[in-house]
Amino acid sequence: MKFDKETIIVLIFCGILLFAWQPICEWMGWIKKPEPFAPQPPAAVTTVTKNTPDVVTNRNQAASTPTSQYIAGRKIEIPQEMESIPLQHLRNDSFDMAINPAFGEISKITFEKLLRTGSDEKLTATGIFGNNIGMLGVSADNIWRVLEILENKLDANTFTLTRRMQAGTAEFILTQTWEITSDYGIEYHIRLRNSGGENLLFNTLQISGGVLEPFAVLGHDRIRNDDYMLYYRTVEGKDHRIKIAAKDEKFFAKPEFKLQWIGLGTKYFMNVLVSETPFNTMAQARKQQNATVQEAKWLGDKTYYISNVNGIFNSIQITPGEAKVLNFKFYFGPKDKEQVNAFAPSATYISRLMSWSPMNVLADFMLWSLARLKDVCGSYGWAIILLTAIVRLLLWPVTHKANMSMKRMQLFKPEMDEIRTKYKENPQLMQVKMGELYKREGLHPLRGCLPLFMQLPIFMALYFALDGAMELRHVSFWWAADLSQPDTIFHILGTLPINPLVLMMTGLMVLQQKMMPQAGDATQQKIMMFMPLIMLFILYNLPSGLTLYWTVSQIFSILQMLLTQKIAGKNTPPTTKAAKA
Repeated sequence: MKFDKETIIVLIFCGILLFAWQPICEWMGWIKKPEPFAPQPPAAVTTVTKNTPDVVTNRNQAASTPTSQYIAGRKIEIPQEMESIPLQHLRNDSFDMAINPAFGEISKITFEKLLRTGSDEKLTATGIFGNNIGMLGVSADNIWRVLEILENKLDANTFTLTRRMQAGTAEFILTQTWEITSDYGIEYHIRLRNSGGENLLFNTLQISGGVLEPFAVLGHDRIRNDDYMLYYRTVEGKDHRIKIAAKDEKFFAKPEFKLQWIGLGTKYFMNVLVSETPFNTMAQARKQQNATVQEAKWLGDKTYYISNVNGIFNSIQITPGEAKVLNFKFYFGPKDKEQVNAFAPSATYISRLMSWSPMNVLADFMLWSLARLKDVCGSYGWAIILLTAIVRLLLWPVTHKANMSMKRMQLFKPEMDEIRTKYKENPQLMQVKMGELYKREGLHPLRGCLPLFMQLPIFMALYFALDGAMELRHVSFWWAADLSQPDTIFHILGTLPINPLVLMMTGLMVLQQKMMPQAGDATQQKIMMFMPLIMLFILYNLPSGLTLYWTVSQIFSILQMLLTQKIAGKNTPPTTKAAKA
């Protein structure tokens, strides 16, 4: 391939643009530069302060300056002596769930097998959100007072909490039971018994579905697209999702039908609350946070939302001596398709890799295949290479036919150039003559594009499978420290990351392009020549698991082209002009 003066200038310009791309984007405002800044003082929010291990103190005021006999914590008030009740810990091999007996809620969940990026700190989700109830907390439209704790019992995988409560002048017994049923799933039961002499009426009864932060904040990961969403499913079986950052009128819109479940999801994580008795509606909330300097580095922004969602029951009335029982299932953990499906098949909507069902099925199959191959070879890196090889072998016949068609088209390039030159003043006639040539020689100009169109849905499915696979997080392979992140080995001038796999991929694309028969006019050929550079800009910060797939795929393409050229050299049919001679 010869390089004229214009081409060399463009290549130099592209090289400069590569180094200056990020500063240009920041200057133009396309991406936000995470500069240090002084965070605004936080608003008064619900927090858990630890003076001693696992001791709950007042959420809205200092414990040292109580103003009444009761400590007001959102819509539940507790006696001062309950401040020091230790948290109860419900554990399995996957998580440690800390439950606050005073308030009857999950205060935090620590994930035993998952670490935050760049540290040995376990990933921990808290259940506190402003003045709302914590995870799986229960409250009503009126103020509840805790009069007495009757039962505070931890037994293997089950914790039972029974409290004597007061709402206005009415008294009732509230029993809550949390039971671990899977790695990240629990069953949750609420029993409200009217122990007084008057009717007990709750206009609304609110069950907390929990709080979820953006995964960049939760896991300290650099994430391209977090897909931070609120989800719900109606009793009609229709699934809905709303972006947390959506406009108010959309985010706070209320569903028209009763709900089977509510939940939140990010790129890798989700929580979902499934109710045996459908919720009448839901109450969603979000709060904008000022990011720390480090959070801004992960997020690429100075502010972010955290959100919660609660299920609402309307008009709960319990007569004296009667009881009302509500049963739930709760999942909080990674978007593991098998785990979520075993927990509640309908909730797999939250864990979907792609929104369009046919492509989601293909993406799920790719991820399933990747997991099975990993079981065989013991490494996700080698599993990606094996999956690439299998995909390319399956597409081999079609790709081979396309390569042979392109090679045959090249044989008639002189005749095509002659037609273009002869009829350049008459484009219509030029197309007619080209059509006659194609028909006479049995040529198919678009056949060479067929492999690309066939590979596109597979690539998209693999993109979402590899980009959204929690299984690849913190998995190293060769020099890539994390297959869910770019394989950066160092930075030039502290700005430009050097990612070897995507650079190798670009080099292989250039090599493949040189090997391909040059079709079209000079302008089209130059456009195709710059295609690898365009792809380099677009794909530069892809996860290394995906660039590993693409790089290996390019190697297979080159090997197949070499084989095609060898076969074509032995079986090249004569052109029409050669036959006439």
